Amino acid sequence: MGNTLFTAFSLSGNNGLRSHLKMREKSNRFTLIQSTEISNNVIQYLYERNGIQIYSFACLLEDEIGIDSYLFIENNDIYEQFVSHLKEKNAEELSIDVYLDVHNHEQTEQKLNQLFKKENTEDESYFCHLFGQQMWHGNAYMVANRSALLGIKEAIEVALENEESRVTMFPFDGEAYDLFIKCTNEGFDWSQINLPYHNPEVIENDKGTKKPSKFFERFKRILASAD
Repeated sequence: MGNTLFTAFSLSGNNGLRSHLKMREKSNRFTLIQSTEISNNVIQYLYERNGIQIYSFACLLEDEIGIDSYLFIENNDIYEQFVSHLKEKNAEELSIDVYLDVHNHEQTEQKLNQLFKKENTEDESYFCHLFGQQMWHGNAYMVANRSALLGIKEAIEVALENEESRVTMFPFDGEAYDLFIKCTNEGFDWSQINLPYHNPEVIENDKGTKKPSKFFERFKRILASAD
């Protein structure tokens, strides 16, 4: 079995996590099928609704300040229904993704700890300015600091292993954006995707081509409303 894409939600400490689990267990919409304690701080849950299953991982992180709780929720067709009550409680969906094996937990806790260790120890923002081609044969430019390049390198490695990834970058004005990366297979039909040129006075894409966001499968929920 391949790895599954999970997206993080930040809850309000241990009480926020308990409240979420209580609501899910009492919900008529979802049935708790199975719970697996991976460690003292990580538990896997499997729920079902109308014959469709969805996995989640509850993760507690404790430091000198207190306890932070996170839910990593599988990106599938019932994701939005599953997290609807979280959004009502102002829980925050984060631009943090991780690929986890739902059947093999040997690396689960290590992956989650590494993920938040990286988030907490980064002391420099990922500054990256991307400048696409204006027309045929035009140059493209990436101007980035070292931290951003290392972040992109890691995201590329994730995409090479799992086909898709994203990483959050910043222009100098601090307006964050997500950089999505797709690793295509050998049979990819390049004639179906828009050309990357940005000068509409020179280049006009064929009506039969699609925007790049349409070619992401694992991130299709997140990119559903993308330009």
